[in-house]
Amino acid sequence: MKRNKDRLGIFVFYDVNNVLNDYVFFLLKSIKELVNKLVVVINGGNKQETMEKLYCFTSYLYIRENIGYDGGAYKDTFLIFLADEKWECWDEVILFNDTFYGPFFSWGHIFEKFENIDVDFWGLSRWVQGEEKNWGCEIAEHVQGYFIVIRKRMVLSPYFMEFWRQLQYPLTYQRAVINFEAEFTKFFSQKGFLFKTWLDLVGGNVLLHKGEVVYLKHADLLVSQYDFPIIKRKVFSITNFSKVYNALKYIENNYCFDTDLIWKHLKYLDRVREFKPFSFNKMEEFYNNHKNIYIYGYGKWGHEIEKYFEYQKWNVEKFVVSEQECKSDKVIKFSELDLESNDGLILALGRKALGEVYPVISQKYKRGQLLLPEF
Repeated sequence: MKRNKDRLGIFVFYDVNNVLNDYVFFLLKSIKELVNKLVVVINGGNKQETMEKLYCFTSYLYIRENIGYDGGAYKDTFLIFLADEKWECWDEVILFNDTFYGPFFSWGHIFEKFENIDVDFWGLSRWVQGEEKNWGCEIAEHVQGYFIVIRKRMVLSPYFMEFWRQLQYPLTYQRAVINFEAEFTKFFSQKGFLFKTWLDLVGGNVLLHKGEVVYLKHADLLVSQYDFPIIKRKVFSITNFSKVYNALKYIENNYCFDTDLIWKHLKYLDRVREFKPFSFNKMEEFYNNHKNIYIYGYGKWGHEIEKYFEYQKWNVEKFVVSEQECKSDKVIKFSELDLESNDGLILALGRKALGEVYPVISQKYKRGQLLLPEF
């Protein structure tokens, strides 16, 4: 895309070990064609190797204490690091972070679509006003904050810096969503500024429902049907793998994006903070260390693990259940199971079922033959 506007990009980066993974490198490379100036905000840490990699993209590195999540990072960037910035020079300001993989195609496609849309800020997806069930509170409609583009009229208004000055540093993720993301959209909408999202432009708003995070609930449909350029990291779990499978297969078959960037980072994250209830790394190790793999449980988790095995081109020998109700040659009763010493059994069971089944299984098979979920 030929750059026809002057843009400033502000990217917020956080990693517990201050490691810059290759997917971030790819993301920053993709955004460089759109921006005249890129600011990278590092929430905590100043690892030399990471700094050297970032200097390949920009000399504007802002290292700050890891406080206030993205909202706090943007607040300090606008009020401190860029306090003397000539804002009239910028047609658009892009706020984005490292919580997603992509883009799967050029950002230019998205920006061109918004070129003639009369809005003051836009993003990729939004939350419909409604109750967040896990938090037990109502959350206002808002553009989701992982990628927001703000136009000059709004940046130059007196309200813009007012918002950042009054923003309290969120101390929890819940407050980050409420104080920054939801309040950002509410505050500026009440001042008369207009917004839309990519999903509104392409008809993807049919997927928006109260109480649902669209990029989690419909990750596969976003990518395959609505030209969504990214997939959020939060989507990735073995117990959510049907959606992951569909999205990855579509990306691999239709775009030139290297999904190894995703897997490299997921395996790194798994070493740092281990995915639950099933670790990608431990699952691979367990598979490699056993001749035949059986899965105890033919419910939701059993099917999701089966899908993960299909993606990895691994074989499931049989599914095991306590009482055989399913008429399938893939399923056997536990009383029929006879593991060899080098066979493995994955317990695809929730906390309650595991508590009931494990005492029986552990009497018959060694702990090393079993892979249990971790809660």
